[in-house]
Amino acid sequence: MEMYLAGVSTRGIEDITELLWDVKLSAGTISRLNGKAYEQIEVWRNRAQSGSYAYVYLDKVYLKRNWGGEYENVAILIAMSVNQR
Repeated sequence: MEMYLAGVSTRGIEDITELLWDVKLSAGTISRLNGKAYEQIEVWRNRAQSGSYAYVYLDKVYLKRNWGGEYENVAILIAMSVNQR
């Protein structure tokens, strides 16, 4: 998934997995696996939050990512909370 997010093509992922693990994955398999991972990420991102929090810390980290063939800095929001227990 990290390769896919970094902009590596499905063909490139096929070649890399074959070199590293001697396993050939088709582009369709790679796309299907990424789709399943994205589904799980969306479920986690949209989960209900309950209770109250004494503190919420917000920060960001900049990562250089390849979007459509161009590299640019992307801010990733980080949120951590401390509950009252």
